[in-house]
Order: sequence, then C-alpha cells, then structure tokens
Amino acid sequence: MNNGSASEKLFARWGSFFIHDLDAETLIASLKEDGVYVPDDVERLIRQGHRKGQQTSTKIPSMRRFDTIRLSPRDFGYVSNVSTAEFLNPARLAKWSKENAHRLPRDCRVEMLSGQVGPYIRKQYTEQPINESLCIAMPRIINPDTNFPCIYWLVRNERWGLQLLSHEAPDSFEWYVDESMLFELAPY
Repeated sequence: MNNGSASEKLFARWGSFFIHDLDAETLIASLKEDGVYVPDDVERLIRQGHRKGQQTSTKIPSMRRFDTIRLSPRDFGYVSNVSTAEFLNPARLAKWSKENAHRLPRDCRVEMLSGQVGPYIRKQYTEQPINESLCIAMPRIINPDTNFPCIYWLVRNERWGLQLLSHEAPDSFEWYVDESMLFELAPY
C-alpha cells in the first residue's frame, strides 16, 4: 500500500448538507416552492424512498449533517466505462476506502448515500452550474412507472432551472469513466 506519493490524487470533502425529518409530501412541496422542477415520477420515488426508509428502520434523525465527496470511475482506478453493479458495490467501496485511506480526508471512508438524501441535496445545492448534471450514489429505488432501478439525478439547465430527476441505473448500465457521482464521506 502506498502512503501517498506526490503523484497520487488526494480527495477532498466536496460539500456538507443537512437533512431534516420532513415527511415526503412536505419535502416535495418545499422543493416546488423553491422553484425546483420535480416530475411526477420523481415525486413517486420520493414517497417510495421515504416508505422504504421507514420500513427498514433507516429513517434519518430529525436533523443530521453529512459530508459528500465527488468521484468518478476514473478516481476508483477504472480506465473505461463501468457497470452500475460494479460501480455502486458497497463491498468494493469499503475495500477501495481502506486501500486509499491515505488519499481521503482523515478517518473517513466512501459510502453510498441514503436513498432519502437526494431531495435534500437538490434543495441545498442551489449554486449548481448551468448544464451540469450530477447523480447521487445511493441504493437504487424501483421506478413504479418503468419498473427500472433508479437513482436521483441533479440537473440544472437554462430552460428548466434546477431539477430533481431520476436516472435509470440497472446493473448493466455503464457509467462514463469521467462521469462523477456524489458519495457520502462518512467517518469511521
């Protein structure tokens, strides 16, 4: 294991966000009040994600801060496109975090974000550059309209402004090697 040569890329915290314990309807209304475009299928994903969180006892505390890190498949050492199944594999993320601890902020590891946090990030990431899109690394939620597994996709463009969309992410979907995704930078 390398302990950090000068040529190795060091990774930094990208942003910190706060989650409040809002019910799905209040969260959707709040996003819309802020001018965020939320299509009907994403409203259903938000509701479904909240129900899933309640069923699995992963409901987020009333207010929690979490840190994020923006990484691409290339940051993980891939030189070509990578499938969702491999890119979002929790065991692979844990192994990579351990092997690259010297490149991460002290005492932190990379994990997928909770499926409930996407709407909160969208609500707080208001300075997103025009024409940028950013996917959330998270456990996938089945879109009831298409029956495909999806993740949240943050987009901003001139026509629609800030958007919270869904991005289909079946196991076989291939992510471009330089396409970054937002992960949680979690403390050990």
